[in-house]
Amino acid sequence: MIMKENVKFNNRVVLFCLTAAAGISLFALAGWFAGWAHISSFGAGYIPMAPNTALVFLTSAAAMYVLRKFGSQENKSEPAVMVIVSLNTILLFLTIVDTLSGRHLNIDGMIIRAAGFVGGVPIGSMSLLTAAFFLLLNISILLLLGRHLKAAGLAGTSIIAGSFVIIMGYVYRTPFLYGSNVIPMAFSTAFGFLFSGAAAIFLAGDDTWPLKGFIGDSARARILRTLLPPLLFIQILMGLIDASFFIPYGNTTVLYAAVTMIAVTVLVYAVIMILSKKIGDELEKNLEEKKSVQLALSESEKKYKALIDNLPDAMFLCDAQTGRIVEVNPAGCRLVKKSRHEIIGMLQSQLHPSRLKDYPSEVFKEHIKQVEKCGETLPLEIPVLCSDGSEVQVEIVSRAVELDGKKILQGVFRDISQRKKAERELIEITNRVKALNDNLADGMVYQINSGKDGTLREFSYISQAVEKLHGVKVSEALENPMLIYGQIHPDDRAALAEKEKKAFEAKGKLEFEARVVLPSGATRWRQFVSVPHYDHNGCVLWDGIELDITERKKNEKEMAQKEWFLARSQEAANIGSYVMDVKAGKWESSKVLDGIFGIPEDYVRDVAGWGAIVHPDYRDGMLSYFKDEVVGKKKRFNKIYMIKRKSDGVERWVHGIGDLEFDEAGSVTAMVGTIQDITERKIVEDELSLHREHLEELVKKRTHELVLLNDDLKSFAYSISHDLKAPLRAIIGFANMLREDYKGKLGAVAEGYISRIVKSTARLDDLIEAILRLSRVSSAELENKKINLSKILENVFVEISQSNPEQKAKLGGLTEAFVVADPELIRTALYNLVSNAFKYSKKGEVIEIEFGACEKDGKKIYFIKDNGVGFDMTYVGKLFGIFQRLHSQDDFPGIGIGLATVRKIINRHGGEIWAEASEGQGAVFYFTLGNGAQA
Repeated sequence: MIMKENVKFNNRVVLFCLTAAAGISLFALAGWFAGWAHISSFGAGYIPMAPNTALVFLTSAAAMYVLRKFGSQENKSEPAVMVIVSLNTILLFLTIVDTLSGRHLNIDGMIIRAAGFVGGVPIGSMSLLTAAFFLLLNISILLLLGRHLKAAGLAGTSIIAGSFVIIMGYVYRTPFLYGSNVIPMAFSTAFGFLFSGAAAIFLAGDDTWPLKGFIGDSARARILRTLLPPLLFIQILMGLIDASFFIPYGNTTVLYAAVTMIAVTVLVYAVIMILSKKIGDELEKNLEEKKSVQLALSESEKKYKALIDNLPDAMFLCDAQTGRIVEVNPAGCRLVKKSRHEIIGMLQSQLHPSRLKDYPSEVFKEHIKQVEKCGETLPLEIPVLCSDGSEVQVEIVSRAVELDGKKILQGVFRDISQRKKAERELIEITNRVKALNDNLADGMVYQINSGKDGTLREFSYISQAVEKLHGVKVSEALENPMLIYGQIHPDDRAALAEKEKKAFEAKGKLEFEARVVLPSGATRWRQFVSVPHYDHNGCVLWDGIELDITERKKNEKEMAQKEWFLARSQEAANIGSYVMDVKAGKWESSKVLDGIFGIPEDYVRDVAGWGAIVHPDYRDGMLSYFKDEVVGKKKRFNKIYMIKRKSDGVERWVHGIGDLEFDEAGSVTAMVGTIQDITERKIVEDELSLHREHLEELVKKRTHELVLLNDDLKSFAYSISHDLKAPLRAIIGFANMLREDYKGKLGAVAEGYISRIVKSTARLDDLIEAILRLSRVSSAELENKKINLSKILENVFVEISQSNPEQKAKLGGLTEAFVVADPELIRTALYNLVSNAFKYSKKGEVIEIEFGACEKDGKKIYFIKDNGVGFDMTYVGKLFGIFQRLHSQDDFPGIGIGLATVRKIINRHGGEIWAEASEGQGAVFYFTLGNGAQA
């Protein structure tokens, strides 16, 4: 940002200087063209700026303006600048040649006619000194174009210095300093060079001399900017005074005064530059050291503040005299649950519960004494009061510090509530562990000191369970360890001693199982597990546990027996077992399975190895099944497939079953299962399949025969309807005619015979009609509809009641029972059931019929119950047979085909019918209509 501001300032200065130089030149040219050449002389007796000089100033200003505008963009600035500099150089070269050779080429006259003389000096021509200055200015412009900024700045400084001398010559009226009486440099020209040189310096930039020493915030630059301008101004002013004083004494004296002033000015400038550098460098060094110290102090303060702010423990700073808190860190605010603003100014005693009364104040005073004496206090545990009324147990350590000249007590409050809680829990755990050790079921805890060389056997600790496990008291075992060691079974002692020796040498875990013989004579199995560590004396201590594993040993024996039995059973059933690591693709097999597969022990048991055992005709399908269905879809392995034994190439059929195991993410990890050789069973099944196919052919043939038979039955029924009923009607007709025509002539016996003939033929006609109805029921196509059984039953009940007006009856039960069935057939079935209720009713009693429904095993069961004579359940098997009757014809006339018709109708609807009854207690007929009949 500062660099950008400096560039803007430099550009503004350059623009001002170029504008001033161009302005002076334009002013001079205007005077020449207007015929008032002296208008640019700045005073009587001063020669005016030559017109060529004015032109060169304008072109030089234009060149520097191009450099200001485009800077280092050579492709834009170089052509124009080079043209201007070239033209200027040619003009200057011709001027110098003209002046030195005396050829009088009258170069200036090419622009404007000469205007005579001023004080004997010709005007209107460029001075040789001016031409030299312009050459130096052109060199400066070329250096700027080539980015030789330091050299350009030096050239600009030289132009300013020269123009300053010339200006001083005019001020002191000393021609020697501005060109004598040849062709001197005009006063206005000197100012033009002064502005042009300044423009060159500022175009060179801040990083080049002389601006580098004046620009910036360094001490040297500030000294130069402060001292140099007034001192130079004073020196010049004093020179002017001296000059005005010495003018009456002649030009030599004035020249001396002018030269002296210039020399002194240069000397003052040099001295100031040297002093400013030395003093500035020293000041800069001191300032840098001060900044470094301040920076280090600031960093230290930041680190200290960050350390305090990030300190996990609370810190409170208290005034040692007043006891008031002057500072607190964030952890302190969190501890008491208050803001920093609320805490600062509080008395330190207010941090603690009021129930402690004066104790916190006394502690504070005691801490002041301790820090004065020892520098730091001993840790103190005390509760702290939080803003919500809760208390936190803390540990306080205080030390003295000095802050702004005051003695401050710095207290670090560490929250120990969790530590206290942990200590309480540790005590509880210790008590629990001790109780666990003393009450360990079937086990005890102990610690044995084996000394430094492993030869010592002493109990450092033994739990109370020793009395239960060994029948020895704790004190006795601690005093005499051999009371325990002596119980080791004689056959196991040598092995135990060897185990102990190796564990001691390796300083590793000791595990051993041995038998112990108790004082009661009983033998028990025990497991000893212990881990070594050293005590402060270098002795090896063994922390161990002894467990009674008698039951485990017994279970292991039983398990071994069961495994042996399982292995023998698998051999007998030719069933092998396996375990597969699905992720690794490896499997292990039992000996029986190895025998089934015909593989050796070193066979490669992986998925590819299993695939090689599968018969080639089934291999691809089984591998795809395992990959896609079992592993991919996580299904149970259950397949019958053929293998080709590896040992002899025999083809066998096997049935593989495998259950999957999963990890927590639900991925398949293992499969455990069995494989059974079912070759013999497969042969039998194939034979059964052949028999089954033959049986199906027989069934088809028998079905066809039944269809033909059914057609014959239909024809028979038709024959009965047309061929048998006509003779019956003739017999009945002739019998009735005989009885009518010979009434009173045949006698009572003959008339009785005729009546019996009529009744028998009528009964035979009813029987034929019933057979026809049964035939129609069996052959009619079902036209199922949604019907209400209750409504049909009610209509049937009304119809039968009207046909039997002498019998009193009532119907109860369900009012709605919707089913999907053939309405005509169902009406026939219900009609027969209700008709039976009327027929087999008790004489003289009101007939009660109930229709209801219930559910059993998910099936809807309907029933019709009556209060009739019932029947003996012994003969229930004959109830639904054709022409079967359970009552005499005289008591209850009928032909015995009604219930057979009911059963046929129910069966055709996919249902069942049965009955329950007892003699004299009525009967209940139950029926279902199949699952598809539910509406």
